[in-house]
Amino acid sequence: MNGGATVEEHSSHGTHVCGIIAAEAGNGGVLGVASGGGTALANKIVDMVAIDAFSDKTQDARGNWVANGTFQDILFAMEYARDAGCSIVNMSLGFNATDEKLVAAFEEIASGLLRSNGMLIVAAAGNAGAQTQSVPAVCDSVLGVISLTQEGHETAGWNSIGSATWVSNGVTRSAFSNYGSWYDIAAPGEAVQSTYFSRSGVDSYANMDGTSMACPVVTAVAAMVRAASPSLTAAETRDILCGTATDLADEGKDDQSG
Repeated sequence: MNGGATVEEHSSHGTHVCGIIAAEAGNGGVLGVASGGGTALANKIVDMVAIDAFSDKTQDARGNWVANGTFQDILFAMEYARDAGCSIVNMSLGFNATDEKLVAAFEEIASGLLRSNGMLIVAAAGNAGAQTQSVPAVCDSVLGVISLTQEGHETAGWNSIGSATWVSNGVTRSAFSNYGSWYDIAAPGEAVQSTYFSRSGVDSYANMDGTSMACPVVTAVAAMVRAASPSLTAAETRDILCGTATDLADEGKDDQSG
């Protein structure tokens, strides 16, 4: 947006993420994990363009538009979500956690929202395919999400199953997904079909890969848990998801799948 009235969308990232959470059935495409059907809570979603909304757009060496944002942009969006009364926030984004002060600052903010505002933040672990930290997913008060790949449902080129060091019931960590003891849970993130915004003017459905796709699957489940039991706190909701998740890789919580 860059402060103007026109939405300059150069990527379908946000549209794809939103569809995973709340796409309505019956449109010839997909059904969102937490679409809600005909209930009063159906498709009750607040969408925000935090990255690239208030910052200059940039392009990479190939001419593709690259999301560009600042820590302040993210804080602005979190403040907006808090004021809008959001109880579950999906953050399919992240920063390299090279600055301890940045990690500490985000942890302080996230923990405050968790305790004082009942807001559970769910964040993507990142796509470097490495045992590395990404903010905000590494924060203790944030539910960090690793991406999984199912055998027979892969994207050409990643070789997630072929290069896997472990496979559990036909599922492994996606080759592109970050991993480590900082992350909490995992969900499907490779070859995920969802709503797709086309700059040609023809909107459709398409597959995309990334921890950004795994993240909204968890966000949607968390939303359904809190909708089913509104008295649950954000921390209790997080504990329910982690405590009832199917165990993969090594027994109990592990670096590969949370």
